[in-house]
Amino acid sequence: MEKDYFDEYRKCIRKKYELEKNGIHAKFLFKPTEAKLRDLCIMLFREQEKKDDLQSFKLYFGFEFSINQTSELNKKEPMNKFKTIGKFFINGESFLQDINGLDLAAMLVGFDIRPFNKFSRFSLKEIENFYNSLESQKQEKEDDENEPIEPILVIPEKPEEPEEPKPQIVPPNPSWFQKYNVSILIGTIILLTAIIGINYFTTEKECMAWIKDHYEEIDCNAITENKEIVIESKKEDYLKYFKKIIPCDTTQYEKNGKACLWYGKSANGNEYEFFTFHGLHPETRKTLKEVTANIMDNYGKGPCQ
Repeated sequence: MEKDYFDEYRKCIRKKYELEKNGIHAKFLFKPTEAKLRDLCIMLFREQEKKDDLQSFKLYFGFEFSINQTSELNKKEPMNKFKTIGKFFINGESFLQDINGLDLAAMLVGFDIRPFNKFSRFSLKEIENFYNSLESQKQEKEDDENEPIEPILVIPEKPEEPEEPKPQIVPPNPSWFQKYNVSILIGTIILLTAIIGINYFTTEKECMAWIKDHYEEIDCNAITENKEIVIESKKEDYLKYFKKIIPCDTTQYEKNGKACLWYGKSANGNEYEFFTFHGLHPETRKTLKEVTANIMDNYGKGPCQ
């Protein structure tokens, strides 16, 4: 029976790793090396020191964790132990038989039902439900990453219409036309100016485009030389609130318990970009996510100037 629980514990931790390796700690967990796992361990203990996790650390490494003595983790023996955890994450079954090592691995991937003695208090049926829940979360995340891009409204160019031949004015009485031709010319100019002005001020701009770090209202028939500028239907909220910003250590990411800052991967996929309104990333068209404390700590840009 104990072997069943041990195997299930390992399965759940590895499933949680599969869920998190492309998450907010991807730079540590994707292709995990001993150095990356050491740095993640130190970072997590700096954020929060839980009694059970500290005990697991002490039993696995043979010494107590101290934020002032992290250099101890650079020695060969501790690094080899992190290497064993990394092999367990990647290859699974044939690595990491130490329960205390598994408890530490559970901490690194954020598996909350730890340590093992807490996990083993649940029935095997409940544990099966935990595993299935992790599998569902993993599938939902993959579906979200494969979410189809929302179609963009593209306004085709209007073909040029051939000019209609201007009717020739043939005065019935040349002498009368010559007498009033200046007045007719002035009146025609005034009339054309009025028509053009009325048309300009009554034509509404019903489209917008993302320009560098904000949306701008534009004419739907506008033609831009920059092919990266995409014209789409106007949204008043986007025009008013949707901005891209570079957050710093005093930037608010929630107000009264509700998110006020969102993030998503850049078009080249190399960094996270931050926005002041929810919706779709203006370039990738992927749904933006709410900023959390971990995201701010790891991907914020440092002190405000």
